[in-house]
Amino acid sequence: MAPAAPTTQVYFSPVAWNGGDRCTPHGSLLASVPVPATYTLPNSGQNNSAAILMPDGQTLNQNQPFTLCTAGGPATTLVVEASTSIYGDGPYGAHGGSGLSSVGGTIRYGEFTSGKIHHAMKVELWASQYYFCCTPHWPATVVDDYAESNYKGTNPNLRPGSLLALPPGFDVSALATSPGKIIAQAFIDYGAYVVDDTAWNDWALCTEQGPNGRVADEFANLYGFAIHPAQGSNTPFMQDITSIFQSLQIVTNSSATSIGGGGKPRIAAPPTIGN
Repeated sequence: MAPAAPTTQVYFSPVAWNGGDRCTPHGSLLASVPVPATYTLPNSGQNNSAAILMPDGQTLNQNQPFTLCTAGGPATTLVVEASTSIYGDGPYGAHGGSGLSSVGGTIRYGEFTSGKIHHAMKVELWASQYYFCCTPHWPATVVDDYAESNYKGTNPNLRPGSLLALPPGFDVSALATSPGKIIAQAFIDYGAYVVDDTAWNDWALCTEQGPNGRVADEFANLYGFAIHPAQGSNTPFMQDITSIFQSLQIVTNSSATSIGGGGKPRIAAPPTIGN
């Protein structure tokens, strides 16, 4: 979100999620985007769905999986989606498993510090266990290209694009940790849209890893423990997250004509963009 930053060249890399090195360009130039000169996003197997505000201050370049291993050097990605405007409806972007927005739904740096998440979130589950094959639910427009063989869920209402939420009667006060309570309240007030596949037995929420800071670092500094609980751990935060995810419900009547399930929103809409 730094449209006046220096230009970074984004090149094609076929590595994607095969476990190889995403750092080195392997193909043609896909985009030229503004990225602060000190920013890096190292090689990983993460989804790294990127949204970059262009110099005109309104166009979003969205691509996945974005990788930038050397500050000031070239970046790589697999695919760049069609550009969108911050003045549009906003649902579409570079999440390859749904076609949904790279920026919308992301827990932003500073939100845990503020004590509240003011928007719908994005959630990723293990497609082999949960996702029903093989069509998306609104507002998603696509499913993974391996859906026919890997989507093995049995509930037809749980697909990419589905909206998950906690019922209003969920007892937030019974949770043990502050971040657990913040996440739970956001699930009650807004819910979270299914956007991608974790590809293993894992639950995930999408958080910012931007030039202004990484939510994982903010979280650790605030609370003194990691946002990623160790596998097999039974910490109070892990207990909170387990309680939240096991209590999630599918909002089956969320649609283009009944956004979020329709009815009176629990929280008033934010003001229009003022710039």
